[in-house]
Amino acid sequence: MIKREKLYNFIYWLVPISLVTGLVDFYLGTTKITFVLKLLGLITTILVLRNAIKRCDGSSRIKKMAIAFLSYYVFSSTFYLFNGRPISCLLNEYYNFIPAFCFFFIGMSDPDRDNKFYRYFLLACTISMVVGLSLYVAAPSWYLARNVEIVSNHWSNTASYGEDSLLSQMRFSSYFGDPYGVDIYAIIALSISLFLFFYYSRNKTGSWYFILCIIINFV
Repeated sequence: MIKREKLYNFIYWLVPISLVTGLVDFYLGTTKITFVLKLLGLITTILVLRNAIKRCDGSSRIKKMAIAFLSYYVFSSTFYLFNGRPISCLLNEYYNFIPAFCFFFIGMSDPDRDNKFYRYFLLACTISMVVGLSLYVAAPSWYLARNVEIVSNHWSNTASYGEDSLLSQMRFSSYFGDPYGVDIYAIIALSISLFLFFYYSRNKTGSWYFILCIIINFV
């Protein structure tokens, strides 16, 4: 049986590792590594979830609201009986949303008093933003070619793009292939960097580092 501490250490590194492997997947034009990491995250969530829910404060209003929302989310699946959408859409939503949502209970039951998850995520995300900005400014040929491929293959795209016109047409999407991912990661990293800056401002530890993270993720 895998020790609980090792599972939590893996959780701390899960997102930072995915930010690194995301660049590898983008360069290779695949999603295989990202898919494997999601699957490992799903398995890890299942392994720690049962004890995590038990350790949560049963009287907590936040926990009750979370369970109510999750129940509503699952109940709303009944609309797939008559909304004309393929069941694969529902399964995709379950795969991406429910394991991620269950991390709420994991975080609530085992508070990370050293802020390891926040610190590891912030460092990895800030570095990925610097890499993304560098790629956007330098615009190497492989980066443009991959973005042309992604944009051209997108289901909603009706225009064709060349390498010369791509940068003027696209919003900043780094190596995520879509600006939505950048928006989500950047706003989370910005929130965390602001929190850690004020949290550690009492002893002036690493204030310059958190200020740098705030600036980069804001940009």
